[in-house]
Amino acid sequence: MQCRTSGTENPGQDAHDILGRLLTLPSLRFSVLRQSPAVDMIDEGRSMHILVDLPGVNESEIQVHVGTYSISVLTSEDTDTGRKYYYRERAVAGYYKSIPMPAEVDAQSVRFHLSNGTLDITVDKRFHKSSHIQ
Repeated sequence: MQCRTSGTENPGQDAHDILGRLLTLPSLRFSVLRQSPAVDMIDEGRSMHILVDLPGVNESEIQVHVGTYSISVLTSEDTDTGRKYYYRERAVAGYYKSIPMPAEVDAQSVRFHLSNGTLDITVDKRFHKSSHIQ
């Protein structure tokens, strides 16, 4: 990304203003500020077991979307706007992770629960009966 200044006395302020305006765009803000949590995926034969680190998140703030070949985990934004932070590194806009599945999964079989900041997801693989041509 290139940043051009307008010749003002403080060129850095122009760059800061441009970045600030860009971050108010919902799609860019979503992709820039959301943190990507750590994930482990375990193949258990007939199912997939996924562990997602979501520290500081309540179960009511979590959305899990299951597709045929992917699972997405999304948490709602932090609404703590009443404080004036001097410095802040923890998740501001929540977490987002799209996890590709190595096999087709059954969206109706998804089970999950949150314990000690780890979201534990289990979803069954979908197996198709093989057709025999004679």
